[in-house]
Amino acid sequence: YYVSQATRLEEVGIMPHRHTWGIWEMPIYYCDNTDFSERSYWYDGRPPFRKSVIENAVTRPGLYVFLFHPSHLALNTASLLGHQRVRDRFYNEDRRASPDLMFSGYGTMNFFADLVDAMQRRNMVSRSLDEVFRLVRHEQRWTP
Repeated sequence: YYVSQATRLEEVGIMPHRHTWGIWEMPIYYCDNTDFSERSYWYDGRPPFRKSVIENAVTRPGLYVFLFHPSHLALNTASLLGHQRVRDRFYNEDRRASPDLMFSGYGTMNFFADLVDAMQRRNMVSRSLDEVFRLVRHEQRWTP
């Protein structure tokens, strides 16, 4: 069994580890709403959607778990306030992201697309946590 609940924002060289009771931890490297939530969680002075997040993940060895919420991708969310302005309409309209609800500037979907592009340029494959867990459990270690 595994969990993926610990967030290690922008830490490089992340590796899964097994707790003494047998559960594997797959730490989260990046979470969209944590990144764009300004001072709601913590504030380190850095703007959201930093290119260094992607660059570290595609150039440094480790397990880089990216957590993107489907609603933030659909709405191209760029800020907590922006999401709060449209979320009720989004959820009340059968989760359809009409153009008037979507953020038109650089947001979550753009950042996701940049991540996919960076991975494709390096022939990197994205894996589900289930796939990674099967590899880790079988080998008792993770080799990126």
